[in-house]
Amino acid sequence: MRKFERHFPKQAKNIDDCKQLDEETKAKFFKEIEGITSATDTASEKQTVKDKANEYFHNNQFTGQQLTLKKSERLGRLQSWNGFINHIEPLLPPRNKDIFDKDKLESIKRKVKHGDLSAAEEIFNLVEEALKPYLIPKRPLTLGKIPKPPLTLGEIPIPPLTWCFRADTPAPFEGIHLDSLPCRLGLKYLDIQKYLPIEITPPLNIVAKIPTAFDAGLFVHWRPGGKTCHRDGCECQQKDGLDEVVIMDGLTYDHAKPPKI
Repeated sequence: MRKFERHFPKQAKNIDDCKQLDEETKAKFFKEIEGITSATDTASEKQTVKDKANEYFHNNQFTGQQLTLKKSERLGRLQSWNGFINHIEPLLPPRNKDIFDKDKLESIKRKVKHGDLSAAEEIFNLVEEALKPYLIPKRPLTLGKIPKPPLTLGEIPIPPLTWCFRADTPAPFEGIHLDSLPCRLGLKYLDIQKYLPIEITPPLNIVAKIPTAFDAGLFVHWRPGGKTCHRDGCECQQKDGLDEVVIMDGLTYDHAKPPKI
């Protein structure tokens, strides 16, 4: 048995079954992992394999088939709260980390729990208001020049390798059972309150691709084929897969809006 397969059997099968990767590319990855010196204990070896695989995946992302997006096509995304906040916090002065009205935020998140998409607009407004006093642009200032106005949420880049889903309707969240969407997308957490539902309208000429097993990396719930795969054992109301899209860069929160139906 191959070394990677011994420690990560589901992910090894994903690589084997991924038609977006050619056989030479797959063989190169497995050969790279086989070259790792075996450790004396299984746990140490697994960690070494994990570290090496993650490095390889990171360096070989975004190689799937390019997709043609329709003009002004709207893509759906569930953005994790932790990822969203952790991305914004480094832009803020250290003493101003706790910028959100926690009670109001929890109230809005409960609306999301009950499938109320209008809550996403409230969240965007809340974040915009909270950031205004603190988002000072990290741009070098030249003497005699007027500094640019404070950075807005729309100027903040969305982290690279953004995963989205496509729908058959112009509005990606139309007809979607929001509370079971994390299960349908195969996400790590099943509680919808852990996510911010957003629509992304990519700019013209942006490159979008079908994800590969290298994009998914060690994530255990992903399956190849270009469609989302629901989590095993969870009872979501809609289990059919949605088309998956990955975008490497070129997106900012100016391209992300609250869902509209």
